[in-house]
Amino acid sequence: MKTLIKAASAAVTCLAVIMVALQDVRDCRAQSATPFIPVSEAVGINPQTNGQIVSVMVNVTLPQPSPCFYITNWGQPQLDGNSVLVDAQFWASSLVPCPLVLSLATNRYDLGTLPPGDYSFVFAAWGVTVKTQEFSAPLVFSITALQTNSQTRLCWNAATSAWYRLEYCSTLATNE
Repeated sequence: MKTLIKAASAAVTCLAVIMVALQDVRDCRAQSATPFIPVSEAVGINPQTNGQIVSVMVNVTLPQPSPCFYITNWGQPQLDGNSVLVDAQFWASSLVPCPLVLSLATNRYDLGTLPPGDYSFVFAAWGVTVKTQEFSAPLVFSITALQTNSQTRLCWNAATSAWYRLEYCSTLATNE
């Protein structure tokens, strides 16, 4: 079952060699264009974790000299088991001269908190798998002790309950 990852952002950063007015870009898109699928070697996938919060940076180096490239959709991440799937839509137009020359396109996918485990990030364009990168969402254990009056409450994240359990005894020896 595929689940749409709702915490994902579509923050897009494109580095342009030459940039002109937005109107010219719209004119480029209006020209005859064909779907473009980048080669695997041109795609960099860099998973990053901050605790259990995962994001993935994808860099696509576009061929040079290039036709007019543009991106209409970076794809919304979908979780399918332990695979995160995205399907981007790149276009190439033979418009000459091209009003916008892209050499590198970058997108960050914020995946949010994933359960601990091993995952695959699958980057596709137009339904064709371009590159897959393995990554792990770490198990992060944290415990908090809350003291009120004569009671102490221990709290820990639910994700670690399968790996850790609370043990206790009614009396402690002096060396324990």
